[in-house]
Amino acid sequence: MNNSKQEKVSVGDWVRGFAKNGALIQGYMENIDPIDPLFKIRVVDSDDKDLIGFSLNMDDSLIEKVPASHTLTEPQIQYLIDVALETKDKEWFYELTKALQQYKQNYAHKNTPEFADFTMKR
Repeated sequence: MNNSKQEKVSVGDWVRGFAKNGALIQGYMENIDPIDPLFKIRVVDSDDKDLIGFSLNMDDSLIEKVPASHTLTEPQIQYLIDVALETKDKEWFYELTKALQQYKQNYAHKNTPEFADFTMKR
């Protein structure tokens, strides 16, 4: 891996791309190994539902950084709620649950994926 690959993404960045089976994935960067040319991505949403929750080792040519935003999709909020539960962070859990309820109220009647306004404070 050369330095230009490391400059593209950082641990914690949201990324999207294609898994080896061709499935579209979205997740966040878990690990960048300076020796290994693969990035470790935690999948939070995919058209292949079997990949959700797993970590995939992916080449940088198969992924792109998702532009920074203060908005989240429903699967991202649901995944972060799971993280809040695992870390026993009650305040964050309530904050995310409220954001999910707001998302569902605002976008339940639409068939297209939308984004919920939510500012990450972490």
